[in-house]
Amino acid sequence: MKVAYVITKSEFGGAQEYLRILMSSVRQYERVLITGDTGYLTETAEKLDIRYQVCKGLIHPVRPWQDLKAMLNMYRLLREEKPDLVHANSSKAGVIARVAALFAGVPAVFTAHGWAFTEGSDPRSARVYKWIERISSFITRQVICVSEYDANLAMRHEVVEGSQLMTVHNGIPDLPECVSAHDNAVPCIVMVARFAAPKDYQTLLHAAAMLGDLDFKLRCVGDGPMLGQCKALSTALGLDDRVEFTGASNNVADLLRDADVFTLISRWEGFPISVLEGMRAGLPVVATRVGGVPEAVMDDVTGILVAPNSHIELANALRRLLGDASLRKRLGSAGRERYLSQFTSERMVGKTVRVYETIFARRRSALLVQD
Repeated sequence: MKVAYVITKSEFGGAQEYLRILMSSVRQYERVLITGDTGYLTETAEKLDIRYQVCKGLIHPVRPWQDLKAMLNMYRLLREEKPDLVHANSSKAGVIARVAALFAGVPAVFTAHGWAFTEGSDPRSARVYKWIERISSFITRQVICVSEYDANLAMRHEVVEGSQLMTVHNGIPDLPECVSAHDNAVPCIVMVARFAAPKDYQTLLHAAAMLGDLDFKLRCVGDGPMLGQCKALSTALGLDDRVEFTGASNNVADLLRDADVFTLISRWEGFPISVLEGMRAGLPVVATRVGGVPEAVMDDVTGILVAPNSHIELANALRRLLGDASLRKRLGSAGRERYLSQFTSERMVGKTVRVYETIFARRRSALLVQD
């Protein structure tokens, strides 16, 4: 059997890391990657000896004429590749790939890495995306949500039938050698995220500015269009001697091994993989109470949850952890145990493969009936 994985962009991000883990794990199938550009994910595919195709027009902003061209290009690629299943990811590729799959006669699965109409998103865009997802659901065999929050959101807005929905939480492979020792003389806080919506580095920097009486370092890992703005804000808040902007990194696990607190401050989320990376490293996680985050981080058990857009509440949570090494270790150890029991890549891949096998069995039965 052959699976075509489709995603809009190849840049580093949560959805791309999800596909990297799937593509590297489901070796029982032939795999092909279809994306709108080249980058992190296509480079990963090459290392895995997986062929990739670039679908022209897939990464353009929403424009009906360009999107129609992208859909035709996607249809041609599917006819060329002849997959037995299309697994679509991200909003734009999710729609274009599912429509193209319909005309190519291929069943499609869609993973929603957080809905485009989630709380905190632009209301006008949300209305459009809800309408699009309602139409797309009719040509989708299975919709995989990465959190119960997203599954409930889809049902509440009636964009997908409940029978089509299932939740498969994100999972990542274990790296026991990268567990934090929590032994820095000056505690180090790390946030790993792109400098772009929905991530909220600004609130984190304002919170850090309220901790001037404490010794700490803040390491911001990532790049993106808002990096320059955040660097300027850090300088304006007098944080240049405490904050390090590392840019994007290929050794996040090593950076977390040398940290004491992990944080992810967001305006909205699906089910962020970076939080799982912090838990895997045995770090206490301070994160905003949005999307599926509370399904990973248990407040006061594996970390501390705070309200979005509240630098005061965030500062209080960080102050509590920075001043109590035993609390950091207790929450971090509980977080690692929770990761091992609930959020490993083996667990995620196993559930996803069962979705594939169900669809393949139906496809085989349909072909036998035709014969």
